[in-house]
Amino acid sequence: NANAEDELYCLAEDAGELHNRAAGGACAEVLHALRGDLAAWMAATNDPLLNEWTRRQLLDGAKI
Repeated sequence: NANAEDELYCLAEDAGELHNRAAGGACAEVLHALRGDLAAWMAATNDPLLNEWTRRQLLDGAKI
């Protein structure tokens, strides 16, 4: 969901997914890379949900 809150968990340390690491800035680079990977995968699979708005949401982190 391109406009939902990002979620990123360390399952080895937080199996219950209680501490969202995406909320802090410490994992910003990892989150940006994962969003880029998702946009690339959507393009490679011709995902109909990938349009300019979705691409901007994913790559620029432009959440509403």
